[in-house]
Amino acid sequence: MKIIQDSDIKANDPQISYLIPGWQRICLILKKDFGLYLPEIMPSLLKVVKSLCDAQIQAEENLDVGKNDNDEFTSDEVESALSLLNVLITEVGGKAYYPYFTLTAQLILPLCAFESSEGVRKAAGKTLPSLLDCLKESQQSNPVAITETTKGFLSTLFEQI
Repeated sequence: MKIIQDSDIKANDPQISYLIPGWQRICLILKKDFGLYLPEIMPSLLKVVKSLCDAQIQAEENLDVGKNDNDEFTSDEVESALSLLNVLITEVGGKAYYPYFTLTAQLILPLCAFESSEGVRKAAGKTLPSLLDCLKESQQSNPVAITETTKGFLSTLFEQI
């Protein structure tokens, strides 16, 4: 799976629909032990997830201007990718996942405002508490960082209400 993921896989490649659930299943089995593999898989996995999110956002923009592209993505792929991130954060734990906290937050926060799919918004919103737990576990001695990040996440969510 890592070889496929590292092969500069495109966002519309059908292998993604197998890759994401595969990592998710392995993580659910290994739990915290999966943290040992994060440095190897997360950089390219975040790149794949980002390409999916970018493609979904671009598809939304194309719909706004009346374009119709046959390679548009369904929100199911983005929801699956967000679900994978949530499982990774939850199962591996905060300290192991913390190096990817900022990149993950940068991917997820814009999707909380995704207008074309309620499922994507919900999946993004469900990931935020896991990210906060990750921050809390890794930054136990820094309550200011936890409070400021929580305020930022909440303001993003309240803007959508």
